[in-house]
Amino acid sequence: MSVKLTALLYPVIRVLAGAVLTALIGCSSSQTTPSATTQTFELERDCSPLLEQLDQQIRSAGLADPMAYPIPRYPYLRSNRLLASFSDQLDNDLNVEGWYQQLYQLGRNARQLELTNLNPPLSSQQRNRVESCVDYQATIDRKSADFQQRLTDSAQVPDDYSDWQQLLGLYPLTRKIVLHQIAKQQQQWRQDFNTPTVLQGESHHYHPLQNRPVQGEPINQAQIARWLSQARTNNPLAIPQLDQDKQMALFQHFAPSWQIFTASPADKIGRPYWHDNRPAVNTDDPIAYWLPSYTRFNGQTLLQLNYLIWFPERPSQHPLDLYSGLLDGLLWRVTLGFDGKVLLYDSIHPCGCYHQIFPVSPRLSIKPLPDNIEQPLILPQVAPDPPRGRLRLQLTPGDHYLQGITLDTSQSAEQQPHSKPYRFEDYQQLRSLVTATGRKGLFDADGLVGHSRRLERFILWPMGVASPGAMRIWGRHAIGFANRRHFDDPYLFEQFFEWNSE
Repeated sequence: MSVKLTALLYPVIRVLAGAVLTALIGCSSSQTTPSATTQTFELERDCSPLLEQLDQQIRSAGLADPMAYPIPRYPYLRSNRLLASFSDQLDNDLNVEGWYQQLYQLGRNARQLELTNLNPPLSSQQRNRVESCVDYQATIDRKSADFQQRLTDSAQVPDDYSDWQQLLGLYPLTRKIVLHQIAKQQQQWRQDFNTPTVLQGESHHYHPLQNRPVQGEPINQAQIARWLSQARTNNPLAIPQLDQDKQMALFQHFAPSWQIFTASPADKIGRPYWHDNRPAVNTDDPIAYWLPSYTRFNGQTLLQLNYLIWFPERPSQHPLDLYSGLLDGLLWRVTLGFDGKVLLYDSIHPCGCYHQIFPVSPRLSIKPLPDNIEQPLILPQVAPDPPRGRLRLQLTPGDHYLQGITLDTSQSAEQQPHSKPYRFEDYQQLRSLVTATGRKGLFDADGLVGHSRRLERFILWPMGVASPGAMRIWGRHAIGFANRRHFDDPYLFEQFFEWNSE
């Protein structure tokens, strides 16, 4: 069959697949109150083809959600690097069950988004039928004698580097060139950081909306430490997962203000949306997308607060600009210690590029790394002491590099020229955006924003990173070129720092 004929038949195939799926779900849910025996028979007979057909339809439409890793043999479960790191510590039933429930919830969240993004979406009755089938299949799977061992082995998340690219790209040789260029760039960055000659000209200021107290309690270090301690105690894996109100209180409390030096409309932050089947950014609606994450350091699992802002593009400086393209942004992360104080800050662009680390705690000491290892860009004694005020992050025009950090009070931020408040949105909103015909995530099934590809991918492909420079979803940020390194690696900071006990 020719490619053209296949393309013409593709819409018909999708319609037929949807009709089959609807028939499977419809037939399974047409009876009103079946007996328990009849219901079990229907589940055993209908669920396997239903779930297989649903998975096929989602993948054919390119709507597979890429944020968490689908576990082989158990596609209704999802894993991530944090949960995978606990797989060798499941030494009691409570830990095993707590770990399993987290995998199940990740899977459910991804499945609900995939069903929402289907066109047309499933009805609530059809969704309930799907969930019944998933519950049934999960019950059957857990009865298997080797289930736990299989699950533990399968929940490991592969890295985001390609062996075949590195092999064809003569990686042992080409990485030496990249290492040299990275070292030069980092040296320049250290010299320019917080330099007035770099941070000058017209700028736009964005400050967070006013903080809201939780239950009338002031937000201070002691209160934060109590919240984190209680959350760890209530979690079987000692992960400090806060309830929604406390979580948002912390996001507002530690939210930075942004000073964007401006040369063009591309230097304003906003809300991504789909326009003519391409992503765009509405700069009339400035937003920071929030996302909690966790890292493991010094025997503790620590809470991290992530703030992501988006720009419409990184404008081209010349016809062969390797780094320009649609969409740009900055992800700022705050890592809190168990005592409620900031341990360190770090940041990347949404491509995973330009990782910077700003240690804050005086009890962190930098580990020396071998010369043949890609060195992290660590900038000590740069970030001001958080209790003295809100941080102001200063970004250069065009390339949107983080080149300065200073202090800002909410009052002074609001009085700045071109000052505007920004609001918060859940990062999960980016996984299902409104389109002209329905809904679709910002990221494709590979975790990339395909329209954001950069020319640098033709230069850096031997490093094994998929489409270097392209924007990508959380959990898919490869942050090293000359070494394999991930932004969501739960042991990332233990590679770079030691904890000095008092």
